Amino acid sequence: MVEAVEKNPKVSYVWEEGEVLVLRGKSEYAILKKKGRIRLSGGENMKISGIAHTAFNVADIHRSLEFYCGGLGLEKLFELKLGDGRTICYLKLSERDFIELFYGGSAKGGANAGSYEHFCLEVEDIRQVEAELKEKGIAFDGPPSQGLDGNFQLWTADPDGNRIEFMQYGVHPLQFPEKAGQ
Repeated sequence: MVEAVEKNPKVSYVWEEGEVLVLRGKSEYAILKKKGRIRLSGGENMKISGIAHTAFNVADIHRSLEFYCGGLGLEKLFELKLGDGRTICYLKLSERDFIELFYGGSAKGGANAGSYEHFCLEVEDIRQVEAELKEKGIAFDGPPSQGLDGNFQLWTADPDGNRIEFMQYGVHPLQFPEKAGQ
């Protein structure tokens, strides 16, 4: 089955995870159970590349850095000062995955007043995401904007109020300093 799928020019890559076969085409994903007919796929619409980062509010940044960097081996990349008195500390988890630690000041109210701050989905085209959310009647905070890290962002919330950021990396993202000179 994998061999036949790999020869299909519409499939860009294939991988297997146990009993599951995952295909990625130019505009859709398919997850097929090897011995069944389960199929989940996206359309030719917004392209979410993955989770770019997960963010947490922390009470003690030194304790958190000791845990994430000292204990788990993550790399501290940079910090950004926010206008509300808080600071974001960016940690590198892997080549394209990050954790944001928010500290100082006080967390915004609502669903994210505890440890959870938000999660961020990496997208290819922030304007396309904006148009599609609007078309589907999904409310968002305002038009896409450029964040302190130079990336473009658009914010919404799920029905329970959990914050979700859509992010398109800018030309010279702080998350990838090796691209700064390109």
